[in-house]
Amino acid sequence: MTTYEQQSSANPHLKEGVEYWHLGDYAKAGQCFLAGLTAAQANGDQLATGISSLYLGMIDLGNRQFEAARPRLQESLNIFQEEESAIHLALTLAGVGRVHDEMSSKVDARAAYLQSLQLSVEYQLVPSLLLVLSGVALQLAREVNQAPHLHPKAIEQLSRAITLYTVTIQHLEEGEPGDLTWFEAVFGQQIGHIVYDLAPDIVAEAQTKGKQLDLWPTAVELEAELIKLGWQKKATTSGNITAANRANLNSPPSMTNGFVAG
Repeated sequence: MTTYEQQSSANPHLKEGVEYWHLGDYAKAGQCFLAGLTAAQANGDQLATGISSLYLGMIDLGNRQFEAARPRLQESLNIFQEEESAIHLALTLAGVGRVHDEMSSKVDARAAYLQSLQLSVEYQLVPSLLLVLSGVALQLAREVNQAPHLHPKAIEQLSRAITLYTVTIQHLEEGEPGDLTWFEAVFGQQIGHIVYDLAPDIVAEAQTKGKQLDLWPTAVELEAELIKLGWQKKATTSGNITAANRANLNSPPSMTNGFVAG
């Protein structure tokens, strides 16, 4: 949860929704965010509108309702490209990346993930970084899943996917149970299905490596790697962050582990 959600007395539905999210009660969280969205729109509060739509879109992702998530997250993206909130923009871009990865363009997915990663590194945003690490891990695993045979390079790539997701899990286990449950639904189950046939010793070695990696050096290394691979290619639908946009973004004063900081 960011400071805005915690302190917004004008829209208490947001704080209540995040509390239910942390408990893993996404149905009640959704009801709160819908009420928050209605109140925000009535009050002309763009930031609260974007935040409500963001959470509603993330709940849709957890339910694998990607078609429903798309307009929610696009609305949030449109707002946060104007509002000065780095964390909400980074979270939204990561969510947009997951929608693109499932429904449309891998190029757009990669561009959105990289933009989110760059914001996360620049402003030290743990919640969005965990989303990106998970999204990249799933992309790496899916690329191999489309190959007919597991050759050594494919095994290496699957191991990298496991390692990146393990870095995420390490941080989520220190946070709220609702965060971990959501990540497993949106990323973990799919990754687990793809790597199911890997030898147990390979899986164990990749997980051990992930547990030993530090979060921010991993993020900086991944950013350089993705740029080298061309993930910064211009997206067609997710929107791009200009230098002027980035210069105007504000970093929240306090962020901790999980999808949202508690």
